[in-house]
Amino acid sequence: MQVRNSRKLCLNIFIITIKKNLFVKSSVYKDIDKFLKNLKKNKIKVAVASNKLENLTKIVIKKSKLGKYFKVICGGNTFRHKKPHPGMLNALIKKMKMRKSDCLFIGDSEHDYEASLNSKVDFLLKLNGFTRKPKSYFKCKKFLNYKSLLKNISI
Repeated sequence: MQVRNSRKLCLNIFIITIKKNLFVKSSVYKDIDKFLKNLKKNKIKVAVASNKLENLTKIVIKKSKLGKYFKVICGGNTFRHKKPHPGMLNALIKKMKMRKSDCLFIGDSEHDYEASLNSKVDFLLKLNGFTRKPKSYFKCKKFLNYKSLLKNISI
């Protein structure tokens, strides 16, 4: 019984510490707000698929004042699987009532890229994100910043 209580206490301390330091590792990319505003104006559905716990992901979105742009926000504990398993994207697409062929997953990590491959969803890589592998690993289109992406897409 004491071991169970110790584990629960450790988990609570961990979550409190993460909440206090959430923006140390989590930040918003420059011009993402303009990009999301443009997507919303053009009635394009947008969602978040993060491996962070759902409640922590929602805190980041809320503090960033970007929540109004997302139809669905999911975290690593929202569905049965998290990235790079295809289950997260497949469940998210189903929840949004969309077809994979109508989706584009924009991500900034190997897990994002691998999840898109595993779920057979088109992918666009944000460079200078959380990637550790060389650019040559990613067999997809890439972009450096949201301002340039906004200029180069047609909606």
